[in-house]
Amino acid sequence: MSFIFKPLTFRVRGWLRRALLTLPCFLLAFTASMQVFSLPLERGLLANPKSLHPHYFGGSPNAQVLKDVFEGLMVQNKNGEPVPGVASDVERAPDGTRYTFIIRKNLKWSDGSALTAEDFARSFRALADPERRATYRWYLKVAKIKGAEQALNGDLDALAVKAYDDKVIIELDQPTPYFLDLMTFPSFLPVHKSNLKGDTSTIPVTNGPFKIRQVIPETRIELSSNPHYFRHLDTDLQRVNYQIIPSVHRQIEQFENHVLDVTAQLPALHIQELKKKHPVSVFEDQVLATASLMVSPKVTVLHNLKARQALSMAIDRNALVKKIYPHSHTTPACSFVPPHTRGFNPDPANCKRLLDNPDRREQAIKLLAESGIKGSDIKLTVLSSPRYDSLDILPEICHQINSTLGTSLSSKSEEWGSYLEHISKGDYELAWFEWLADYNDATAFLIPLTESQFFGPFRDPAYLRELSLAASKKTTVARLPNYQNAEAILARELPLIPVLHPSRITLVNPDIGGFYASNPEGWVQSWHLYRILD
Repeated sequence: MSFIFKPLTFRVRGWLRRALLTLPCFLLAFTASMQVFSLPLERGLLANPKSLHPHYFGGSPNAQVLKDVFEGLMVQNKNGEPVPGVASDVERAPDGTRYTFIIRKNLKWSDGSALTAEDFARSFRALADPERRATYRWYLKVAKIKGAEQALNGDLDALAVKAYDDKVIIELDQPTPYFLDLMTFPSFLPVHKSNLKGDTSTIPVTNGPFKIRQVIPETRIELSSNPHYFRHLDTDLQRVNYQIIPSVHRQIEQFENHVLDVTAQLPALHIQELKKKHPVSVFEDQVLATASLMVSPKVTVLHNLKARQALSMAIDRNALVKKIYPHSHTTPACSFVPPHTRGFNPDPANCKRLLDNPDRREQAIKLLAESGIKGSDIKLTVLSSPRYDSLDILPEICHQINSTLGTSLSSKSEEWGSYLEHISKGDYELAWFEWLADYNDATAFLIPLTESQFFGPFRDPAYLRELSLAASKKTTVARLPNYQNAEAILARELPLIPVLHPSRITLVNPDIGGFYASNPEGWVQSWHLYRILD
């Protein structure tokens, strides 16, 4: 040590002496900072994910985690718009029926193996495979991918998704304006070849900013940074824990106790009170979603169209919003497609009939009389889940209908997995269900009604014809009349009863930066977030 310090001048030694005196304080502060940096980001989920496999996920709790650990050909920016993800560039044919995705070089999976264009082609074929029964396999038809129908029936080679060197080339039956938006949907994420066979409940190999460290069922999902991820991230977060807390009020409590940094998206209940308590922590999203009463095709009394129409007319949607969601961006629904969906406007006449009609209550009573069914003969239970605001909203809906029509409606709540199982089997009478758009287009609401097991499906010939006509048109303006015609059919036939377009709130620790409420689908990926140090 004497050799090192001997050549230094007195001035330098004075500086060094002061530095050495302050070194313990610096090291203490540095150590504290490193401890803060190493803290996991604690996020909330309202339900236990059904699966962490892109082909078998179900619902938004799954999607939020999948968007942290996988990356597709396209990803969403903070405004929910599609931008290149694993693809470095996208080339669109002039006629809009062919897309070429250029895959970035030297990509790797989280296990260090190479990620190639063929992984995407293989994953698309596996999604179509009827023997694997992927949850959203029908989205291949929504995307208008050529050969989708044949592939879904077993001819996987017919699917026009091919890999050539570093390119993935996808051919479409017709121009599909929302195609790139749809490529951000989790079902189109790449799946490692080791996860295409065997137990789909195993922790998958991933390719996104984070990888899955551990899954403790019903408790939490632990993520850690993926050292093989190609992108440099502007975050110091190395770990993310998703805590599964299936209670809105418990999530708020855990946030206030500093157990959660970021809650799940919660119903916009008591928003004014929360803003007073946490003025910089409340973020509200006007998401692309509709909360509806789904009508079971198995219940005889609900086969009567007039009876369904009477139930819809008996709901005072404006009063619901004012009573349950004051001071929020939640709005009453007069259409299944939300009015803030890109390129869509609801039918003014139907909105006036449901939302601005002084004779609405009397018309509901008249419709029930015309049905030939007595109100006292309608005894139904509305199924819901704690992740929805059912304990607040459903008693009020049941009260409105019962007091107007003399019916006996009640509600019950089941945990998310059991709820989804009942819905998928049609094992319910009425169900409170929220549909969140998978991309920003009216078809994200209108097409799933015809395909998803959650909706029956609804295959009215006139409705299908309007969707087909809309698909044949090239511009949003040209398609709007067909979308409105389809909505008019829904309003008349009522396979479901739209009630609200909910907003969502998220509570965010003020020490967490980078959060945003600009994505209309509500997603916020963890790699955008960081800890703020004083």
